Amino acid sequence: MNFRVRKNDPRIYLLVFFSLVNIHFLWGQDSFTWRIAHENWTGQDKVIHLTGNYLLCAALHSKMSLPKAMYFTSLTGLLWEIKDSWLPWQHYGFIGSEGFSYTDFWVGNAGILFYAVSQWLYQRMKSYKQPARKNIKRIEMVLATSNSPYLKLSFVRILIHIKFFGI
Repeated sequence: MNFRVRKNDPRIYLLVFFSLVNIHFLWGQDSFTWRIAHENWTGQDKVIHLTGNYLLCAALHSKMSLPKAMYFTSLTGLLWEIKDSWLPWQHYGFIGSEGFSYTDFWVGNAGILFYAVSQWLYQRMKSYKQPARKNIKRIEMVLATSNSPYLKLSFVRILIHIKFFGI
């Protein structure tokens, strides 16, 4: 097993996590207490978790594959919530929190899933082939010269299918 830490190595998260745990014990807490925050599913905090995990997953995806980026973003959220459960904000200030928040964790994972779905849609739209313009021009010419309402309705349907579905 290779334990070298290279630049931009995701294992640095574990190092930061264990450093926070050591800070926790060095600052005089007798024993760590697992605290759970009882929060609701709404609020500005949830929007920050959603967009933060979306942007973190996007940044990691620029350096690694999407499944790895999703994994490390979720791991970061889990480690952050564990840190929140151990470090009370009354004692540690802005570093601490009220406790482990299941809602923060799941809303953050929803941001990761939202990024994955947006990437999937982007790839689908990128691979979409536009229909040939000459076929659309021919149908528009038939529509302009035809007097039959039934024929016009049929060609309008075909034109809609060609423009929107690429058939």
